[in-house]
Amino acid sequence: MTTDSRSSAQDDNDEIDLRQLLGTLLDYKWWIISITLAFFLVSAAYALLATPIYRADAIVQVESKVPSLPGLADVSQSLGMSGGAAEASTEIALITSRSVVGSAVDALKLDVSIEPNRFPLIGNYLARKAAARDPEALADVRFGMRRFGWGGEKLDIFQFDVPRAQLAREMTLVVGEKGSYELLDDDGNRLLKGRVGEPATGGGVKMQVALLRAHPGMRFDLMRQRHLTVVNDLQRDIGVSESGKDSGILTLAYESADPVLAQSFLQQVAQAYVRQNVERNSAEASAQLAFVKEQLPNVRSQVDAAQKALSAYQTKANSVDLSLQTKGLL
Repeated sequence: MTTDSRSSAQDDNDEIDLRQLLGTLLDYKWWIISITLAFFLVSAAYALLATPIYRADAIVQVESKVPSLPGLADVSQSLGMSGGAAEASTEIALITSRSVVGSAVDALKLDVSIEPNRFPLIGNYLARKAAARDPEALADVRFGMRRFGWGGEKLDIFQFDVPRAQLAREMTLVVGEKGSYELLDDDGNRLLKGRVGEPATGGGVKMQVALLRAHPGMRFDLMRQRHLTVVNDLQRDIGVSESGKDSGILTLAYESADPVLAQSFLQQVAQAYVRQNVERNSAEASAQLAFVKEQLPNVRSQVDAAQKALSAYQTKANSVDLSLQTKGLL
């Protein structure tokens, strides 16, 4: 009897009292509403203020190489020895090699980092809105703060050579009046003063600005990064995969906050890869042609010697084969 009463009491305690639960929710309703509203506002703010990431894709077709011996491809397929996977892995390694990625870095000057100084938190959002309205227009200064860029600013550097000690160190370019500018180091000391379109030198830095569009007083953060560091980072960021097994189609993908940069980078990588393949095939064809030209005189001398030996044998044996002599003359 004792055991049954305890079991009955335990079953009663395990039951959920909906009235008590509802009462608890009503007692803490303002806490629940406040927390839910706070999470909603934070999520909405992040969705509006977060920098969007764009993805660019490219497709490269890998041509299968003709086997050196006739019928070798058929024999390999019959034995199940297909080299498609190995060939795709080789081409993927070539696409992500330092030579290919490095040529794209040099073409786009990706080792020079240029970032406009934005207002904290909402600066990037306001700049994106201004660019969406008119990509070529320069947004007006807000709140009287000229040191920040509010949208439409552009800086194109043709030359930016820094000493080894200044590599990977942030510098500041301050926009002046009528195309002039100043370059400051990370301590705020002036390194040089220049003008758009004219080379400037100072503090061991050689610089030439090709295009500058910004309000006077606005600042850009500059950094000349190490070339090898940039190449290694981009090798990890670029994605290359084969579309289907033994299809010979490679898909390239790259993500960046700048859609134009993402597209241009993949285009440069694909062009460098194709150019490298053409140069490699041209070098192989040139080497084969040179080898043939080198061996041709020896082969001709051997053929002449064989014809002379054949003629001497026929004269000695008093045998004449018109068809064979005709072929030899031809």
